[in-house]
Amino acid sequence: MNPIMKTKKKALEITTKEEYIKEFGRDIRLRKRKAIYVHPDIHDRMVWIARSLKSHNISLSSLVTIILIRHTNMYWPIIDKMINEEEDAPPTPKDGKASGGKPANKTENGSA
Repeated sequence: MNPIMKTKKKALEITTKEEYIKEFGRDIRLRKRKAIYVHPDIHDRMVWIARSLKSHNISLSSLVTIILIRHTNMYWPIIDKMINEEEDAPPTPKDGKASGGKPANKTENGSA
């Protein structure tokens, strides 16, 4: 398991500005980065929030990382169950076709 996700504490409900800053207003130094793509509206919101926490020296990457850590910790039992069910699923054919010779994940007219 990733060391960032090692904590399994249950997330507390945040009701005040101070609690929000304590939970999300800390900087996480990222040594290795990977890009993800998000909807422009979400990106704009995250930039706005990170700017409002500027006095706490939080970066956009740190804010998003903290939010995702909180989400995965909160919902880990459900996520873990989905992962285990997926691992138990029969393997997908290598030729990209589902049973019956139809292309996998496509509608009758062939569109994705």
